Amino acid sequence: MRKTITDEQTSPYRFTSPTTGCGFAFIPLTRKDEKDALRLLDYLTAANKYEQRLDKCIGIFFVRQQDGGCSLGWCYLKSKWKYDHLLAGLIGEYFPFLPVEERDVLRYTLNT
Repeated sequence: MRKTITDEQTSPYRFTSPTTGCGFAFIPLTRKDEKDALRLLDYLTAANKYEQRLDKCIGIFFVRQQDGGCSLGWCYLKSKWKYDHLLAGLIGEYFPFLPVEERDVLRYTLNT
């Protein structure tokens, strides 16, 4: 959200839940990219799903609005992973993501 609020261009953030096998792509967009937001959302969500070899993925874009607020859109893709010549080529030519690292993250913190 910080990148969106400052209208700073950055690569999408992403993670995968090993429990559900679902990937998530958080896509901060600049105001100049707003007109292409739905196209970028579709492409980057599909690219994350493909690159991580997932059967399902949720993508969410964020764009700062003129009044300082933030608008967002999301999509859910679900289909068996299979080789896709077009996506493989696009990802190989222009890798749009930050590197992935594996780590355990605690799900909940309980204050008792």
